[in-house]
Amino acid sequence: MRSKIKVLFLLIASTVVILASSCRLDILPKTDTTVHIIGVALDYYNVGSNLRGTINDVTEFITAYEYYLDRAGIDYREKFFIQKGETPDMTHEDYPSEENITSYIRNLNVDDDDLILFVYSGHGTYDTQRGEAAIVLGASETEMLPLYYVDDLFSLLDSKGCQALAVMDNCNSGGLADDWYEKEMFVSSFKSLFEKTRYLGLHVITASAEDELSYEFVSGNGEYHGAFTSYLLDFMGWYHSDNISRTVTSCGNTIEVHGTMAYPLTETMELEDFFLSAITDMDKSRQHPQINKTNSDLVFIP
Repeated sequence: MRSKIKVLFLLIASTVVILASSCRLDILPKTDTTVHIIGVALDYYNVGSNLRGTINDVTEFITAYEYYLDRAGIDYREKFFIQKGETPDMTHEDYPSEENITSYIRNLNVDDDDLILFVYSGHGTYDTQRGEAAIVLGASETEMLPLYYVDDLFSLLDSKGCQALAVMDNCNSGGLADDWYEKEMFVSSFKSLFEKTRYLGLHVITASAEDELSYEFVSGNGEYHGAFTSYLLDFMGWYHSDNISRTVTSCGNTIEVHGTMAYPLTETMELEDFFLSAITDMDKSRQHPQINKTNSDLVFIP
């Protein structure tokens, strides 16, 4: 689960996010590239295991990311699957069910040079019986169901034939990524996910190690976020405020996105520089972000 606490993390950003693979991937600088953005968030208010920051995480992160795509003249398409409130329409095509998410990804028309960005914020767990990590598409105080097994999700993303990036802010999310440089602070991750050659096109960045919670954070305007997503937003130049920058429609709800790009980045840096900073800063807290690929220059922020 994501833990719900009011704790202030001092997360000082000194680098920029560049996400990577084992070879040079000039995806985002190409103006004929299309980025297919999929945002999934649940607040679980309909099942009594609520989280306060998940919808803020996904809508604000994607809004900040799209600022840089607009600036670079890169085309994108977005789709949100958001469960909000106590009485969501679970029959809606935008409801975050495995069936709806799977159907949308399967029907995506992509070119080889495109990028799929999958952003998730919510509960996460590990099914000890199946030996697999999962995201949670419904939960109560006593059980987490239904589960969407990450191996199934990642296989589907990778099957599209273009590069894919998953940003996962959930508890135990380090189980979705390899150990990074085998740092002692990390427990052994689920390496089998990434030993499969079909996953060579998939990049994953996670909020915590596989045995850690991912905590919620209260920003200056009283808005909740996952601590790691808050770190990324601050670094990307996002300013938390009461200003409404846009609205997002999903599952019959119109969701206000609060905040604005106040100090956008002007240059990029390599993944390793970013991650060394993230590891150092978040090591002061109780979670350690991980990533499954290093040593490349796939530009996340163009």
